Amino acid sequence: MSLFLGASRVIHCLDGNLWQVREIRQNAAGFQVYLGWPAGEAKGRGGCGAPRVILTTELASYLTALRYRPEKIDLPISPVSVKRLRRKLGFDMKKDRADWWRCHTSELASLPSREFAERYMMSLRTVEAAKAYWLPPSDDLN
Repeated sequence: MSLFLGASRVIHCLDGNLWQVREIRQNAAGFQVYLGWPAGEAKGRGGCGAPRVILTTELASYLTALRYRPEKIDLPISPVSVKRLRRKLGFDMKKDRADWWRCHTSELASLPSREFAERYMMSLRTVEAAKAYWLPPSDDLN
């Protein structure tokens, strides 16, 4: 559900800049997603363009909580907008995944593959591939 406001409401984004709100969208996470323009700038063609998603504190917290599970993000905005917001927060999918696996290599080495897969809700095939990539080869031939 969306609520169009025109440009009557002004809010602060995460950086503290003022934005004129054009549209408010509800989402399943319980906070509002705002779309609009930087306050005081010309809108439309020749100005700052179409309304953009405003990065609020609530939205940044939500995206941060799902940093390592971006596939779980459920927002009423386009995937391209999500990608731009994640980039603005300094998130990088490849680096984040690598960091996550580095932080979990001891568990990966010590837990049975099936238990690791269940704990982190991933496929057994993914865990086996990660073990082959992240762990040193074992000397099981002796």
